[in-house]
Amino acid sequence: MRHRLRIEAVPEPHLLQRVLVAVSGRGFVPVRVESSKQGSLLRIDLELEGDRPAQPLARRLQRLVNISRVEVAGEGLPREVQLGEVEEAARRLAAFLRPSPAVYCERWRAWLKLESLHPTGAFEVRGALNAVLAEIEQGDRRPLAAVDQGNHARALAWAGQRLGLAVHVFAHRDTHPTRAVACRELDAELTQSEASLAETEEYARSLAQRNGWRFVSPCDDLDILAGQGTAARELVEVRPAIVILPAGAGSLAAGMRPVLKAHGIEAVGVRIERREGLARAGEEEVEGEAVPAQVPKEGSLAPQPSGRPFGQPDFHGAFDQTVTIGQDELRSALAELVKIEGIAADAAGASSVAALRRRAYGRKAAIVTGGDFDSGLLVEILSAQSAPCSAPDASTPRSRSLQENRSEDLGHEHEEEKRR
Repeated sequence: MRHRLRIEAVPEPHLLQRVLVAVSGRGFVPVRVESSKQGSLLRIDLELEGDRPAQPLARRLQRLVNISRVEVAGEGLPREVQLGEVEEAARRLAAFLRPSPAVYCERWRAWLKLESLHPTGAFEVRGALNAVLAEIEQGDRRPLAAVDQGNHARALAWAGQRLGLAVHVFAHRDTHPTRAVACRELDAELTQSEASLAETEEYARSLAQRNGWRFVSPCDDLDILAGQGTAARELVEVRPAIVILPAGAGSLAAGMRPVLKAHGIEAVGVRIERREGLARAGEEEVEGEAVPAQVPKEGSLAPQPSGRPFGQPDFHGAFDQTVTIGQDELRSALAELVKIEGIAADAAGASSVAALRRRAYGRKAAIVTGGDFDSGLLVEILSAQSAPCSAPDASTPRSRSLQENRSEDLGHEHEEEKRR
């Protein structure tokens, strides 16, 4: 099996030799080695032959003195998350996280998996906690560092607080105030600046290297993805044929993929249409790029793009298909979730519910996430809905649990099969 690694480090005598010794010691054979100067850093490109995944080697190299960044090059991680890794993650999380509830909603004839009810309001807590617990099992209790201005930062802060580890979060100055406050309330040290995402990550990684912290990426870590995959492990109990989830950076789908694939379940990713002229000056949305959630601009609920961080994999192959929903569809779904189901979510987290109407038949489930919503924006949306949402039939409850609805839902499934 052939692997490609890219290393960036502060130049020092014999650094390349030390890297090659570490590579050989892990059972890899160097096939090609190239080095070049990139500003004040030395870049080393390695092509290796080996019969094992390269990610553990990358982690080991990251710990060498003066190495600021190690990227497993190519598209995505060196391999997909395995089903056994998701099972291991479930074992670790069991003592800290309860399964999020799945409720059946008559209005959409679908199951809603309420990831918004996690302690941090989003699914990212699964991955962050699993990644920290996995390293603690190996004796690694270093302080944690992350570059994020959303749910990953809050999830890592929560995990650090629960496990007694210091957490350092680096974010842009326009991080939503509620998320900034949430990180600080969880005892994380938050540093905000006007620097770009790439510049912030470079600075954070250099500080982590200098101070002996562990840098935790929201995407390019198999333990993060395996933790996210535990959501699918819980969801298979309701036996959906289709799972609809926010596309985002694709890491949720990548983690859920082995479980969904094993059960023959289709994954549909949802993107949010961005209104013309609302993008930041000089920026355009690029298909497949990560779009971290930021403060919505000028009434748009779509996340503002800021580019994929250095080395972040592209996980959009984890979806069987993707759909794009409009701003009006999203606003309507947000209002209906609150008024009729009593469920609050942020824009990205409610996008999967908005997409439910695109699939009229079949056993459907939607991931609802983002419990740390902007209350002011939600009030604005509810106020703007001049026509009240039509209530569901008075003879049926708003939503019910798995146990309460299993038998009746099977009847709906038979009816939908007949319609096909």
